[in-house]
Amino acid sequence: MEIKNQLKEMFQMQKSLNENILKEFGELSMTSDKLQMAITDELGELTHELKGRWCWWKKSQKPVDRKRVLEELVDVYHFVMTWELRYGPVAGDINGILEYYKDAINEYEIDISALELHKLICIVIFRKNKLMNLLVLSRRLNFTFDEIYQEDVVSMKESIDLNFEENIEIVHMFHDYLLENSYFNVLPTLMKRLKKDLEKHLNIEVLLFEMDD
Repeated sequence: MEIKNQLKEMFQMQKSLNENILKEFGELSMTSDKLQMAITDELGELTHELKGRWCWWKKSQKPVDRKRVLEELVDVYHFVMTWELRYGPVAGDINGILEYYKDAINEYEIDISALELHKLICIVIFRKNKLMNLLVLSRRLNFTFDEIYQEDVVSMKESIDLNFEENIEIVHMFHDYLLENSYFNVLPTLMKRLKKDLEKHLNIEVLLFEMDD
């Protein structure tokens, strides 16, 4: 799959996850300043995973774990994609974002080993065209984009599964609460609809009791 198509799929998954998060926490919960802080924080975690490269004063310093670096890098992608979707040059338009950064996408394989790592990390934080600079940083860390894409798919699946499990637990609790308090009897029409949805999505048997005359 081409990098452009991989990025498009990543953006689509991120947009869907963001929408679910904002439904729960509110549209105003995600501000520009908070996103900048999140990106800075994730880049800090990435830097920490690279400590084996730059920590010269500790003999006990563990070597760099490439898998852990990739995991942290993909976490940065999540927030950078969110930035591009909300505050980037063509915010909200995935196809527009991909078109805007087409040169950076097409030049991903160019050798940039001479660029200084600390500068690339800082540029992601301070520049507005964050995706372009993150792509450069990713290449500087010697990751293929396919590695990034595969890790993102795994990471997003875990996030979606966790969100689904949390929602399932809430629905189960809601069902038990209604049953214990006889609310299924008070709102028969609404409850019958809920019964149908619960049984369809949760594969459980929902008991409804008729009201006494």
